[in-house]
Amino acid sequence: MFYEIRFHVCTLFSACARVANGHAKEIGRKLLDQMPKHFHNNNVLLTSALNMLMKFGDVENAENIFQMMKKKDVIAYGAMMKARERPS
Repeated sequence: MFYEIRFHVCTLFSACARVANGHAKEIGRKLLDQMPKHFHNNNVLLTSALNMLMKFGDVENAENIFQMMKKKDVIAYGAMMKARERPS
């Protein structure tokens, strides 16, 4: 069941990032704020949240998520670099 919940949370972060309107931003941020602390050890979830925040233009919170990652992987670094490439 834990795996299924993580999958759904990642899917919701991704959907919010794709839609990226005011309502999606509200839902995504609320989901991130209410995410259980034990999810904070999961790089897949954190990278999905990081990507969502960068799509929202919330660089500061995305960087906080990145710094929270205990073991940063290539995908997380790639998400940060890709977001930095986007024109403002």
